[in-house]
Amino acid sequence: MDIKTILYHGSDVSETGLEEDQARFERFLEHFINQTPEWGTEALLVLPNEKALPKPYYWTGMARISCMDHIAAVGIHTYLNFSITKSLKAFDAAGGYREKLRICAVYHPELMAMSKFLSCCQRLIKENISFSVGVIGLPEKLDMIKELRRSLPSDIYLWIEPVSDMNYLYSHEEEMEFRFIDPLFSQEWTYTPADKSQCLNQLFVESDGKLRLCASSEYLEGSWSQLTDKLPAPTCNQSICSGYLSYGGRNDYRPGDIFGQYAMFRIPYKPKAYFLTADKIPFHNLETEDSEFLSALKDRRETAPLFLVTTLPYREASRHFHTLLPICGGGIFAGGAHIVLNKKGRQPRREEILALDPSIQPVLMEKQSEYGCRLRIFQQEDTIYRFTMEKPFSRMWRESEYDALMELIPSKNYRCFIENNSFHILPAHANEKNGIKTISHWLSICPEDCVSLDNLS
Repeated sequence: MDIKTILYHGSDVSETGLEEDQARFERFLEHFINQTPEWGTEALLVLPNEKALPKPYYWTGMARISCMDHIAAVGIHTYLNFSITKSLKAFDAAGGYREKLRICAVYHPELMAMSKFLSCCQRLIKENISFSVGVIGLPEKLDMIKELRRSLPSDIYLWIEPVSDMNYLYSHEEEMEFRFIDPLFSQEWTYTPADKSQCLNQLFVESDGKLRLCASSEYLEGSWSQLTDKLPAPTCNQSICSGYLSYGGRNDYRPGDIFGQYAMFRIPYKPKAYFLTADKIPFHNLETEDSEFLSALKDRRETAPLFLVTTLPYREASRHFHTLLPICGGGIFAGGAHIVLNKKGRQPRREEILALDPSIQPVLMEKQSEYGCRLRIFQQEDTIYRFTMEKPFSRMWRESEYDALMELIPSKNYRCFIENNSFHILPAHANEKNGIKTISHWLSICPEDCVSLDNLS
C-alpha cells in the first residue's frame, strides 16, 4: 500500500464539542504514527474546525508528526483566526520541526479584517513558516483581491480558487483579471471528469474514521482504525472533481509540478539551499574569480545559500577551491565526516566532526608495506575523522586489493571508497546525504528543499 498524502478532516465542534474533537484527533494520530512508516506516507494536511485551532492539541499533534523521519510536510488549512505566537509555542514545546510545517491560509473578508489577516501573514514570515494565501474567485471581490495581492510580499503565492458551481461561468475579461493575479487560475480543472485511478496515492480521513479518496468522493469500506496493509477497493461517485481538495491531489494535476511533491499545500516549490559537488568541476571553471561558472553560482547564491561538497578535508579544500569556497556558506568536507556552516548575520557558525573508531589503525599500519601505500590520519584536535591509505599518484588500487581490505574492516562501523590512488575510510554514517540533513536542520529547512547543482552548465 502506497499512500503518499493523507488529509484529516476535523469534526464540527459545535456538534461534538472540543473534548471529543481532541479525542478523535488523538486516536487518528496513534494509528498514523503506528502505520504510516509502512505506507510510504510523506505528508499530512489537517482540515480542522476553526474553533479548535486556538486550543493546543492540533499543534502538539502536528509537532509529533513532524518528528517522524518519513514525514516531509505537515500542516493545516485555516483562516488564521487564532494566535500564531501561542500556537507555535505549543508546536515548539512538543518538539516540532518548523521546517516541515506548512500553512494554507484562506482569506474570507466576512470573517476577518484584511489588516488583521495581513498582520498574521507578517507574523508567519517573521517566524519563518512556509505558507500560501488563497481566496475564492468572486468577480465582485476583484478589487479586494487586487489589494490583497499588493499588500502581500511578492514571494508569497496568492491562489484564487474558482467557484466550483458548474453553472457559474467567468467572462473572458474576468478570467484574464484573475490570471494576472494568479497565473494558475483556471476553471478547467473544476470540470475535470472524475477518475479514481488518478487518486490512489492519497486518502481523506474523517474524524469519525470514515475514509474517502478525496473530499468529495463517496465513503470507502472499512474505517481508519482497521486500515493496515491494504486499501479498501477505491470507489468514486462523482462525475467531476469539484474543488481543489479533489483535483489538487490527482496524479495528473499538471500545475502540481510548480508546488513540488506536496501540491495540497499550494506552496510553490523554491530551493532553500544549493549543494555543489566541487570535485566534479573542471579546473578551468575555477581559475579566475570572474569566470562565467562562478558568476552563475553567485547568481544562484542570491536566491539561496550555496554549500560545497567535496572529499577533500577542509584545509585542502580551502587551498584547492580558493575561488569557490569564499562564495559558499559552508560545506560538507572529507566525504561527509566534517560539516561546516559559516556565520552569517545572527546565524552562528556551526561545525560537526564525525568521530571515527580508531581501533582499526594498527591493522592499517601493518598493511602499508603490503600495498605500497602510506596511512594518512585526518583529525581535528583529538578527534580522528578519516583514514586514507594513499598510494603514489601513478598507482591505482586494484579491485582485489579493495576486496581484501574490506574483509578486515567491519562495514557496520565504517564507510570505505576508492578515489584515484586513495582508499578512504570514514565513519559509517558520514556521507553527502546525512551532511545535507545536518545543514538543513541547522538552517531550519527540509532536506527536500535542497537542490544539487551537479548539472549546472
